Amino acid sequence: MTATTDRESTEQGKRPGQGLLLLVWGGLWGPTVALLATVFDWYRTRQLEPPLRIALRFVIFIIIGILYGLVVYRYPKLFVGKKPTRAASVTRFILFIALMLGLAFVFWTMAHA
Repeated sequence: MTATTDRESTEQGKRPGQGLLLLVWGGLWGPTVALLATVFDWYRTRQLEPPLRIALRFVIFIIIGILYGLVVYRYPKLFVGKKPTRAASVTRFILFIALMLGLAFVFWTMAHA
């Protein structure tokens, strides 16, 4: 065996299976986001939406999660990048903190409105 085939076989060995990705994105991410959106709407309006609309929201988010899981499985090179430089890591961290502070401010403003 050559070095490239050894490397390729170990890379493929580390790759999660299609079923696992579909379960994570379609079975966990989709319902979680749909539930959070439903609770957020209920908190905002103080009324629960009709059951059909809630069920449709769950179906839509589960389908989006399954499609995303399929894309991640079929095109893994789109999601695996080079190791970022130190400057890129610091920039991403600062951007993340700024976005989280902005989100916290928005939620705080909504709660006190």
